[in-house]
Amino acid sequence: VGAYWYLDALTVDDAKKEADAFIQRLSGKQFEYPVFLDLENEAQFRLGKEKVSALIRAFLERVEQAGYWVGLYGNLSSLTQFTDDDIKKRYSIWLAQWDVSKPTYNGAYGIWQYSVGKADGITGACDLDYCYVDYPTQIKAKGLNGFGTPKPPKPPENDQTDEITVEMTVNGAKYKGTLKKV
Repeated sequence: VGAYWYLDALTVDDAKKEADAFIQRLSGKQFEYPVFLDLENEAQFRLGKEKVSALIRAFLERVEQAGYWVGLYGNLSSLTQFTDDDIKKRYSIWLAQWDVSKPTYNGAYGIWQYSVGKADGITGACDLDYCYVDYPTQIKAKGLNGFGTPKPPKPPENDQTDEITVEMTVNGAKYKGTLKKV
């Protein structure tokens, strides 16, 4: 299970407010897949790439700081024309490019929404996707998306090292450091 938020904001302040509303709705739930920002509003694209990218950053940074694995849902046009490269490199991408045998998008993406069709158990049409990343394993290992604080890595048996490096997230803040054997 994952989640997404359709953004209406036209300002960075409003993007942060919508992020806070999204965080409230996510609270108390667990998501094995990333939580995505869906930005499709033509009024936003009329703002231009710099402002659209600022909206994306404000929203994703806020949700990520709250302890979620975040990503951006977009089509070929929105990702290539309205999203700065640093965003596409930093966050998971869910690419919407329908009815092609393979995507023409040149960037990295973890999920490809390739068509609209039918799926067992769903009445009516639904989007069809391929996922190329084992998000559930990674999200749970990092303690994100409601799965709690990760446990420090366990050293191999008979390990004679006196130090280990650990990473963890506590209350949305990330910590990394070296622990020394005493």
